[in-house]
Amino acid sequence: MAVDASVTGTAVVILGPDGFMLRQEFKTKPADWEKTIEGRMARYDNIAEAVAGLARKHYPERLLIEDYAYNAKGSGVTLGEFGGVLRKAIVGYFDDAVEVPPSVIKKFVTGKGNAGKPAVVSAVATRYGLAVATDNEADAFALAKLGAVVAGYEQAQTKFQREAAATVTALLKAV
Repeated sequence: MAVDASVTGTAVVILGPDGFMLRQEFKTKPADWEKTIEGRMARYDNIAEAVAGLARKHYPERLLIEDYAYNAKGSGVTLGEFGGVLRKAIVGYFDDAVEVPPSVIKKFVTGKGNAGKPAVVSAVATRYGLAVATDNEADAFALAKLGAVVAGYEQAQTKFQREAAATVTALLKAV
């Protein structure tokens, strides 16, 4: 299971060795929640429970979740709160779980670790023939494909894909 965690649009992609694919994005709008602790936590819990429901239903063996983008613009507090709630809700469903830096995901799909969101969306469409609705979905799909290479279900097609897969393999060995 690959997860791109975002308070406004958490995307999940599950790829199976048999070609099975599930893509889902859980979208919420800031207007949907109150500016209270209870309101924020309820919003986070709802998203986390939806993602956990997919884990319970499909039994993916490994979780790859996009790590925090430490240099990103926006509220780090909100992302940290949500990220913690989400990780706590889902990590117990997997034999292996790893946080993959955004730069590794970008490198895997575009060849450049500093590629922008439009480049990732374009690379997913060009490389895999998949039109995605959002950059969150593109990130989750790229992360799922990276996970498929690491698991041995697919072969890396380029040097930069092999390098990204080696990074994730090393991260998995460290846990």
